[in-house]
Amino acid sequence: MVKNRGGKKTKGKSRKTFRMKELGIQDLKKIDNQEYAHVLSVFGDGRYDLICYDKKKRLGILRGRVKRTARINKGDLVLVSIREFQDNKCDILAGYSQTEADKLIKEKEVFYSFVKSGELIQNLKDDFAESVSDDEEEVNNHITGNTVNQTGLNIDDI
Repeated sequence: MVKNRGGKKTKGKSRKTFRMKELGIQDLKKIDNQEYAHVLSVFGDGRYDLICYDKKKRLGILRGRVKRTARINKGDLVLVSIREFQDNKCDILAGYSQTEADKLIKEKEVFYSFVKSGELIQNLKDDFAESVSDDEEEVNNHITGNTVNQTGLNIDDI
């Protein structure tokens, strides 16, 4: 049987040594003229309705390499480059997976409420504390032995 070794991208990803590239936190952070955005709806043909972190709705256009590699759906967190000459349009540079979004939440780059629903809730003192999932709470309760009674407490019983 012939081993296909040569050529561009021939069986490169089907080999056992192929691993997804993990990005560090410095690779995920935004720089000048970039902003985080939440996908509200998908129009098709690489166009998305976005709400940016500065509370403005913009039309996001998926660019070049990202169009071929990333799959961006409704509710995803993306990194956009805001156009200087058109404020209502922006270019999508990268799409974040859930693990990458969690890294940004832990580094306090974005709020959990923005990642989840696209809304900025700033009247909460610590929005980042909500990012603990239900599974983690169950594990923490199991470890410490805390259980919550379904009936609750009655002040008259005390």
